[in-house]
Amino acid sequence: MALTKTQPRPLRADTWHLKGCPLFKGMDETTLSAAMAMGQIRAFDPGEMITPARLDEPALWVVKRGHIKINYAASTGKQVCVVMLHPGDMFGALSESDPEEYGENITALSSSCICRFPRRKFMEFLGQHPELASRVAESNMQRVQRVQIHLADAMTKPAESRLAVALDELAEAIGEESDAGVKLSRAVSHQELAELIGTSREMVSHIMTRLRDRGVIAVEKRRVTVLDREQLRSLAEGDL
Repeated sequence: MALTKTQPRPLRADTWHLKGCPLFKGMDETTLSAAMAMGQIRAFDPGEMITPARLDEPALWVVKRGHIKINYAASTGKQVCVVMLHPGDMFGALSESDPEEYGENITALSSSCICRFPRRKFMEFLGQHPELASRVAESNMQRVQRVQIHLADAMTKPAESRLAVALDELAEAIGEESDAGVKLSRAVSHQELAELIGTSREMVSHIMTRLRDRGVIAVEKRRVTVLDREQLRSLAEGDL
């Protein structure tokens, strides 16, 4: 497997990369080697844009390590996060449509390692490996379910509950345990949080102030620490 990345990093392109990916877990060395022969590994820094639609050949991407967010931009320029992806999730050219037609923007939330497979070759590979095809189908169904839940929350939950959900998900995805609580591993702006929950930056600022006053979170240089995760989850459920 060829190894390409935005900046040079000490990564080796061997079957270890796919063994660590839930989608390929338990597969034999022959199958893993065949998969690697047709793909690439790309590394992305936190906050770095991923632009699969701009590559010459349509491709399918599998998150091996890290967490990704997919935003869609309206004609007004407003961006809304539709889903966050985790290790084992897939995105890219699942169909013939071009993601850029829909204003799709994909960004690494944390330091991420992603396997890229040309769509045509990967679809042929799935035809030869029914077990992997079944896992791909299951992964896609789980992603659709998460999108549905996200949209349902956007329509039914108040902004405070949606923000609590987003902060809890971020704590799970990029949180680091500390003496005080769970600290996000990178700075997250109020604008980013607004995009995650589909509201205004001003509303996020207002809610974040309330959460700080209640001792749910602390913020230092835009680095959020969740101090009381139990209370945060209660807020996410609308219980407080």
